[in-house]
Amino acid sequence: MSTSSPTQTEVEPLATIVAPLHIQFDGSLRRPDDHDEPSAAIGYRLADAMGNSVAEESYRLAYWRSNTHVEYDALIAALKHAAALDYTGHLTIHGDAESVFRVVDPDDFPTANDRFTQRYAEQTRELLEQFESYSLDHRPQQSNTTADGLADEGHSDSPIPL
Repeated sequence: MSTSSPTQTEVEPLATIVAPLHIQFDGSLRRPDDHDEPSAAIGYRLADAMGNSVAEESYRLAYWRSNTHVEYDALIAALKHAAALDYTGHLTIHGDAESVFRVVDPDDFPTANDRFTQRYAEQTRELLEQFESYSLDHRPQQSNTTADGLADEGHSDSPIPL
């Protein structure tokens, strides 16, 4: 588990990653209750085509966000990490955030419903342009357990701004 931002983490470029690079991502919100403050956290895993883990990260975010925005934060952090590895090949992106997938789908690209979400969508699309190609694998929440577990771990970190 990391306590630094992917943009702050020193990342050693990998000589070879067996393509495609798989990204599993998830965001997590915890609503306030009698014992805890509200928190937002993200988690992601990068793995090569053989299933070998390239990176696993989780972070608690410094600011409360909507569920959709936390999902974008997770995907954006994973894309930045992949780019920092000097990987430019095909990505297969796995997640349970249907709202994110709808907006970044290369065959659709609908307009986001508010200006904040539009900014997230634009940033995501710009990051995706760094890669040769990508495919989206929307999966049910119960099938996104690795990224979900990483996002849950992030709640115990000290908050960081992304």
